[in-house]
Amino acid sequence: VLLKQGYSSLAEHLLSKCEKYDSFKLVKNFPVGRLEFARNSVSHPYQEQVGSSIARIDLSDTCSVTSHDGRTSYNFDFAVSAVPLGVLKDSADSSLSVSSSSVSKASNRLTFEPPLPYSKRDAINNVGFGLLNKVYLQFPTAFWRRPGDRHTLQG
Repeated sequence: VLLKQGYSSLAEHLLSKCEKYDSFKLVKNFPVGRLEFARNSVSHPYQEQVGSSIARIDLSDTCSVTSHDGRTSYNFDFAVSAVPLGVLKDSADSSLSVSSSSVSKASNRLTFEPPLPYSKRDAINNVGFGLLNKVYLQFPTAFWRRPGDRHTLQG
């Protein structure tokens, strides 16, 4: 999909719709260290292994976002985060080895609590980096669509 006005126009449109609700809160320029997301999900079990025993996970339908320094937290029903792919790749598997009580102190690392399920980690790890250039051309008429003309344009 190519948006003539740029992809930011989509975000601006969604933001304008969300701002109509009193309960909407926009938090920008907030370096996130930990994202504790809804545990009431079919993709996550309701228990986790703690040493040799199994601990029960408290269920929640909300999420909590904690700053990198651990001083500030916000609670939300939903969170949308724009994280660079490199940070996401570095953070996806690292959450498996970080204790649930600590906030990530490493730069460019985000801790997910509970750790992301395998399907999400696998998808993140298999997304590749690449360079993509797009050119948008607009013509006053569709000269390639002439009635009765069976030729096609190839590039």
